[in-house]
Amino acid sequence: MIRVKITKQGFIRKGPGRSYAPVGAIFPSQKVLVMDGVEEGEAWQGISKWYYQFNNNKEKQYFWAGNATPLDQTTIVSPPTATHRNTSIPTLSLFTSPIIPTLGIDQIWADGERGDLAKVAILDSGIALNCPDLTGAVSNTSRNGIAPMKNFLSNSRNRNDDSGDVPNSRSRNDDSGDVSNSERRDDDNRHVPNSGNQDDASINIPTNQNMDDDYGHGSHCAGLIASRNQQHIVGVAPACQLYVGKIRDARTNVRIPTLLEGIRWAAGLEPDSPHDIDIISVSHGSLLNHPDMQPVINQVLANNKILVCAIGNRAQGGIPTGGFYPAVLPGVISVGAVDLQNNFLPFNYEFDNLTICCPGEAIFSYGVQGVLEQQSGTSQATAICAGVIALLVSHLKKRRADNIPQTIMRLLLSSESRTTDNNYQYRFMNAIQLYKTIH
Repeated sequence: MIRVKITKQGFIRKGPGRSYAPVGAIFPSQKVLVMDGVEEGEAWQGISKWYYQFNNNKEKQYFWAGNATPLDQTTIVSPPTATHRNTSIPTLSLFTSPIIPTLGIDQIWADGERGDLAKVAILDSGIALNCPDLTGAVSNTSRNGIAPMKNFLSNSRNRNDDSGDVPNSRSRNDDSGDVSNSERRDDDNRHVPNSGNQDDASINIPTNQNMDDDYGHGSHCAGLIASRNQQHIVGVAPACQLYVGKIRDARTNVRIPTLLEGIRWAAGLEPDSPHDIDIISVSHGSLLNHPDMQPVINQVLANNKILVCAIGNRAQGGIPTGGFYPAVLPGVISVGAVDLQNNFLPFNYEFDNLTICCPGEAIFSYGVQGVLEQQSGTSQATAICAGVIALLVSHLKKRRADNIPQTIMRLLLSSESRTTDNNYQYRFMNAIQLYKTIH
């Protein structure tokens, strides 16, 4: 075995070389990692050694030796099998998402803010109920008889009309703001085994409501907002309170009436609404407006809710202008996607009044059955944005600020901007900078 310290950020890969797909990333730390061995592999910058560890599935995971410093090169022994691993030793499976240091989220956490006073509703495909990092974010008790989770599909499935249906498609101009399976980065290698015990997950689910996520989209976005970060560090606001509205599953696409029903519930406009939600995260929408949409959004905004919506992913070669409803409506925080270097991604719509862009390329979070995976799109960017807003809202509440929704919009609109080659100007998220501007 070899003890090392990570000195530079780098990818964890499926094989000993940069030609192998990444399955995670690791960052500099004072922790000592115990590697199971070292192999010769593809050379990079004159170094061809690759450290490896066995994961819980007895598969090797590799990390380039140029990003680590060995502490004792004389301790190499025959590599143990994963069944004999000391689980108290830090392993490569303890993954930290690159968005955390890129946006300065770790610096906000270091200041003591983790979003504990913010409440966020996500309207999507439910969450993986066997994933403690997700279920731990949802209250396990009803408040005043109001459940923190609601399934809106039972009513919509009983309707025989097709009015308000969003086209059932998984292309880039579908109803969700994530990129289709065929276009996701590293799609055939995007699963990393979980390292935590998922058997103890428990949550108080309303009677006769199936909130489990068989589609993976809701889990992925929920993890980015509010994961408790005990298995993997992927959630931006790991202490915020999460509410979950299920408006789609793997068999049912989003109907606009169902989406609006979920928005009304999250905004405190229904008898069974949770009345203290601050932020509503929506990674779905339609290229077509709906007569009921503007009135509902007006009510939501009048009720001092912060509505964060994906601008949508356009089809390759499609018209670049436009965007999804409700993201394009006035007062809504519309979110596009950039890479980790804040470059505008080509699948975005170039909406004239786009509020902000967040990372949306090859983003790690939980999927079906709580498995860590990568997804790309404005859906992921929207969830990350909602998580950052949760940190800011919580911080503003602790400072007894007034007019918090208006303050959040003002902060986002003050963000730094760039211009693309075709002269489209967009703003991008710098979470720590926004946080520091709050006095």
